[in-house]
Amino acid sequence: MTNEDERALREQLARLQQEHRDLDAAIAALAGSPASPLAAKIVTPLDGTALKFPGDVFINATGTEVPARMAFWDGETELGEVGGPPFTFYWRNVPGGEHSLTARFTSSSGGVVVSPPVRLTLITNLWPTISITSPTNGAYFVAPANFTLRADAKDADGSLTKVEFFAPNKVGEVKQAPYELAFSNIPAGSFTVTAKATDNEGAVGTSAPVQFTVLPENSPPLIVGQPQSQAAALGADVTFAVEAYGASPLQYQWQFKGADLSGETDPQLHLASVRREHTGDYAVVVSNKYGRLPGASARLTLVLPSVRFRSLRLLPGGQVEFEVTAPVGTSLRLETSDDLQVWATVTEIVTTEEDFELRHTPDPQLTQRFYRMAMP
Repeated sequence: MTNEDERALREQLARLQQEHRDLDAAIAALAGSPASPLAAKIVTPLDGTALKFPGDVFINATGTEVPARMAFWDGETELGEVGGPPFTFYWRNVPGGEHSLTARFTSSSGGVVVSPPVRLTLITNLWPTISITSPTNGAYFVAPANFTLRADAKDADGSLTKVEFFAPNKVGEVKQAPYELAFSNIPAGSFTVTAKATDNEGAVGTSAPVQFTVLPENSPPLIVGQPQSQAAALGADVTFAVEAYGASPLQYQWQFKGADLSGETDPQLHLASVRREHTGDYAVVVSNKYGRLPGASARLTLVLPSVRFRSLRLLPGGQVEFEVTAPVGTSLRLETSDDLQVWATVTEIVTTEEDFELRHTPDPQLTQRFYRMAMP
């Protein structure tokens, strides 16, 4: 045991001693009240604890009466006895394997009670860990499918001797990294793959199952990932995507408001610097020589920045000054009208700060003038 481990154990013991002192105080406060039935309980380790071998263990117990003594047992073997609280025993060099711990509490009046057993395991050999990295769970292929099975396997306290792949029968095994195996000519159907890793002491770890589907060779398109609706800021870049499988080659045609978009024939649709005219419903049609499948529509909406007039002042000489608030980087256009029907542009800007001022000198002959901030 290192000095650091010893120091940590001492700190843990100090905390446990304080807990027992608090318990003793609570028991003392109950003096004079009706006697409670004798009881004992192991507080730590918890039932079902598993530790790496070799190791040491603090056993901590409580009893319902003081003064008293507490004996600690592993099955039918006594480990040691404590003559009074705190009822703490430090078990060094715990043997590997399964243990059943109990605390036998003897009260000052001679009564004896045994705590419920606590299961403790000192693991002498850690199981290897393994996970399948290819195929991914839920993947699709087209018959006859050919791909590579891949797994990530590790053994924390030794070395691996082999990794086996099953689907559900054994496909094959690999004895050293990288743990990869060709899987060929797979017919149409649904399959589940697992992998097992065996270490140098014979322990075996099993991966979580991975499911995949092989579509028939003449399969029409199947869309498994539809385009998703999006809300984007004005001027942002937007991408819609579809995930589809079926007999190759697959063709894609993106549509906007029901009309084909020229040249947009990839699984992804990229829209750069979106504006108001880009808002609406998008969809994609996937086809091959065995069929044609329209996808679900996805809507693009714009999240417009908050723009507001904070104040308006009439300056000497008839000039109008506006104080405006808008996010930095917003493209704005100050417009004016005398009838709310026809609007003329005063100026266009891209904001460099949130709060700014704009000025305009209107026609002095006009009796009324309206202003608004617009976004191109």
